[in-house]
Order: sequence, then structure tokens, then C-alpha cells
Amino acid sequence: MDDKYLLKWYLINPGWGFLPLLVFVFLDNFISQQFAFACGIFTNIIGVGIFSFLFRNTVQQFMLYLTGLVLLCYAIVMYFPISSQLTNYPALTIEMIWLILLTTLIPFRPAILSRFVERTDGTYSISLRNSVKEFLFVSTILRPLLTIHLLITLAYYLITDNYERGIVQTILDKEMFIIICVGIFIYEMIRLKFISDKLRNETWLPVVDAKGKVIGRIARSESLSRHAAKYTHPLVRCVVMHKGMLYLKERKHGLHSELKKVDIPFFKLVVFRQTIEQALQKLIGPKFKQYGEEPRFLLQYLFDNGKAKNLVSLYLINVKSEALASELGRELGKLWTVRQIDENMDAGIFSEYFEQEYVYLKNTVLLAESLRNLDIASK
Repeated sequence: MDDKYLLKWYLINPGWGFLPLLVFVFLDNFISQQFAFACGIFTNIIGVGIFSFLFRNTVQQFMLYLTGLVLLCYAIVMYFPISSQLTNYPALTIEMIWLILLTTLIPFRPAILSRFVERTDGTYSISLRNSVKEFLFVSTILRPLLTIHLLITLAYYLITDNYERGIVQTILDKEMFIIICVGIFIYEMIRLKFISDKLRNETWLPVVDAKGKVIGRIARSESLSRHAAKYTHPLVRCVVMHKGMLYLKERKHGLHSELKKVDIPFFKLVVFRQTIEQALQKLIGPKFKQYGEEPRFLLQYLFDNGKAKNLVSLYLINVKSEALASELGRELGKLWTVRQIDENMDAGIFSEYFEQEYVYLKNTVLLAESLRNLDIASK
């Protein structure tokens, strides 16, 4: 992960959007409310400008737009004739307006998630989807905290008299608002730092469309643990054949529920920024090339069994060298004849990938090899 990517995780914190409100509430203790409000508006404009122009390709700061709307609503309250009492409690008034706006977002949350976060067809950038997701996450935390604070403050005012109020009133009226905002900002920063550290060593998988075009990426652990059948990942598989027989072995590692199934020896998910050819060469190693055996592309197909979704690129290596075949027998399992495979096809011992591929292999390369061997034998 490069520095630019790490920087994005710090900038994506929606807590930066709290800054205009914090400036207003803090300065209101020392200067006139009108001037403090102007400073808050100015901070918001500067923040929107910075994130819109300097970091527009890195992150979107939606909380700044929401807090800007909060300040505009407060401006209406500030200059409305019957609202002078509300402006005596600027932090509480800001909280009430903020809470109302956050609450109005609740009915739209599923639509926002569906449109921006869950959509993986490449319409929206990863940075935009992450920005929306973090904005909704922080909004979910902020809403109950503001509600609890306002209810506690209301209860305190109802059960106490003016002369009994002192430091507690000051804390509830102003300091608690600052504590909530700063606390959420720090929590989110720690959380994002933890995520960035975790992703530093994460393997990324490309998300592709039906034609193999990369339209996004997702962490391997995230995709394979919770979204296995949601995203389409490229998978390279290589069949090894010798004298019309296939090398098959029991899986020691696998994808999803395919462990301990009998399968071809070579298969690998393609990682982000890796081509199919690069993944194939890394998968089979240099041994075949040393014997002059090169993989040949057979077909590309979409595999989807409800548990996994892969765009599979299938290759074939037809081993002709007896020396190589002898060496491979110790590594790639045993050779299976067409008859042996047919007899066990309904036994449930083969992987679902191989079961789909075998129909094609039997009627193409295996049939061609069988006919070639018959022709040689007849001569």
C-alpha cells in the first residue's frame, strides 16, 4: 500500500466534517455569536474547497456538506424573531438541527447503500463508495449519542432550578457537544488506522464483469468470507494430460467447500494488477518450460454455484516427456483414465469445477488424444 493510499484512509474520516461546528461552538465562548458563526461558515467553505479540489480523486467528505446545511439552518434560527431563546444555547440548538437532518437520512439509507456502496459495476469509484460507507457509519454512531445527550440535558433542566445549575450546566450546554465530536473523530481515526494496518498486508482480488474487464477490487478475506458469491473474481486453472490421461489429486487447499475433493493440480485466483498469463506462470512454475512443455489456452467460462463466482480461464499442458511425467507423478497425484473418471463421476468425489470442465475435456482434447493414439497404433 502506497503513502497516497494510506493518506486516503486518514482523510476519509467523516470527523473532519465536524470542524466547522466545533469552530463555531468553541469561538462562541470568547467572541460575539455572529462573528463565531461567520468563522464556522468560513471553515466549512475552506473545507469543502480543499476536499473538492485538492483531494477530489482521493476522498469525498460528505459530512462537510451536512454540517454546512446545519449552519445554514442555524442562520435561519438566529435571525428568526421568536428564536432568540434558542440562540442562547448554540451547541444544543446545533445538536437538535443536526439530529433532525441525520434522522431524515434514515429512510434513504438502504437506497444510498444500494446505489453507491453495494454497486460493483464500475459506475462509482472505490474512494467514493468508501466515503459514502464511512459517512453512513459515523452518522449511525452520531445519531444516538446526540439523542442521549439532548435527553439527559432536558431531564437535567426539568429536575433542577436555575440557582442549582453550575458546572454541570456548562458541561451539558457546550463541553459535551465538543466531547462527542472529538471523541467520535478520535475513535474513527483509530478504527481507520487499524483498517489501514490490516489492509497493508492484505491480498486484493480484482472484481471483473462477464467479459473479464476489471471494474473494482476487494480484499480477499472480505470477499471469500462474506461475499463469496457476490463478486466475480478471475480464476486460472491448468489441466495436465499425459497419454490421454489426466493428473488428478485431492485438494489440500481450496476455494470455499471444495477441500478434499479430487481436482486438477493447478488452480489459483488472480490477484489485483496481475494478468492471467502472470498468474499462470507463477502457478505452474518453470519446470514445464525446461522440458519444452507450454500451456495452451482452452476456454473461458463463468462458474457460479451459489457459493463462489469465478470467471475461469482454463489451460492445458500435454506432457510428452516421459522423464517429466515420471517426476510429475510424485507431485501432481496419479493419472486417471477416461474410464476411471466416468466410473466415479457420480460418486461426488470430484470438485464442481472439474465436473463442469470434464464434459468439455472429454469431447475435445481427450477425444483428440485418443484418436491420435489409435492412429499411431494402427500404423
